[in-house]
Amino acid sequence: MRERLGGILLGVAAGVSWTALALLVVTTGPEPLQSRLLFFALFFAAGTFGSAMVAHWMSLRLFSLKRNRGNWRRSLLQSLPLGSLGLVVALLQSLRLLNSTVLILLVVMVALAEFGLLPR
Repeated sequence: MRERLGGILLGVAAGVSWTALALLVVTTGPEPLQSRLLFFALFFAAGTFGSAMVAHWMSLRLFSLKRNRGNWRRSLLQSLPLGSLGLVVALLQSLRLLNSTVLILLVVMVALAEFGLLPR
């Protein structure tokens, strides 16, 4: 029961954040500073909660230990590096500082962080 409730809450949070991000993009322009800051905050939330949904679904099917299966807190913890990667990439792209070398280094750092967060 708690596993389903955590998954439902993650789904609602992901849906709300993606909807708010879409409304922000459609209704405002990129010029005001507040809309840029809100865009980056919503982009981080949408990426984090969206990847938490995927991590939660995968934990229900792939983890063999019952204590790790369906744990929405662990799924949210595992999705934070991916949400952070999306945020950093979006910030670097908005500043025109993103190139392939930087992207490869960022992906390697996130892969190492994800590997460290996997249950043993």
